[in-house]
Amino acid sequence: MPPPSKQTPYERAQAKLALRAERQQQAQAKYEIALLQAERHSVVAALKRITGHQKRLVESLEHIEAENEGWQTPNANLEQMYRLRDQIEQVEKQANECHRRWDELGEEIEEKHVEIAFGGIGGD
Repeated sequence: MPPPSKQTPYERAQAKLALRAERQQQAQAKYEIALLQAERHSVVAALKRITGHQKRLVESLEHIEAENEGWQTPNANLEQMYRLRDQIEQVEKQANECHRRWDELGEEIEEKHVEIAFGGIGGD
């Protein structure tokens, strides 16, 4: 495209429209990054809650196992111990899901940064 001083009014208008469209696309990508980062923060909060819950479950399980060691035969706490182990397994699955979503969000954010950096040619 010729320099702005040698462009026709139509070419200048086209250039302005193209620039405006690129800026709008970059603004949209930045907005989407902000949304993804907010979701990432919620994943971190969920992971913190899950980790705290998991820690309490493990402590309860250790307490029950310590009580059972004092007996020659398992007592009624054995059922509770198995129930706690099931809960721990569920919590671990939730934590793994949080980690998976964290990774997905990181990839999406990276794609949006590429889109901004290269004027919309990145991403999809």
